[in-house]
Amino acid sequence: MGFFSFLNKKEVEKPFSINLSDLDKSILKKTKTDIKKLGSIKFLNKDIKDIITSYYYYRNRYLDGNTDNIPYDSVNIYETTSSFIPDIIPHLRNLKKETSLENFKYSLEGIKYVLIYRFSPKMTLPSMKKKSKTTIPNIDVVDGIFNKLKL
Repeated sequence: MGFFSFLNKKEVEKPFSINLSDLDKSILKKTKTDIKKLGSIKFLNKDIKDIITSYYYYRNRYLDGNTDNIPYDSVNIYETTSSFIPDIIPHLRNLKKETSLENFKYSLEGIKYVLIYRFSPKMTLPSMKKKSKTTIPNIDVVDGIFNKLKL
């Protein structure tokens, strides 16, 4: 084991994880309502849809008073779901219409790092990828949560 082996992303444990089967149905229902308010997000890739839906799920858990085992910053989750996500969705819709598919996918990959790690949108994508190897995620994404809502 090398001196810098602690930086290996595989060794960084996720602070919290929810399995799809463990999701609270009443909170999922509230999350579905919040996602509908954003308008359709089906045009986004699976990763971004799951990230956005995970944010709203955690927000609704906090609002429901169910904060057991959630080490995430509730202020950040609330701010992200109250302003950043609703503000970025219309811009992403326009971007998809106005740019190439390659540029759109590149932009979504950057947004993914901004949402998961709270990196500045001003960072370059290669910098985000590099820094993510030594950064603990700000939020744990529930894989498949968007599809579970059946929107």
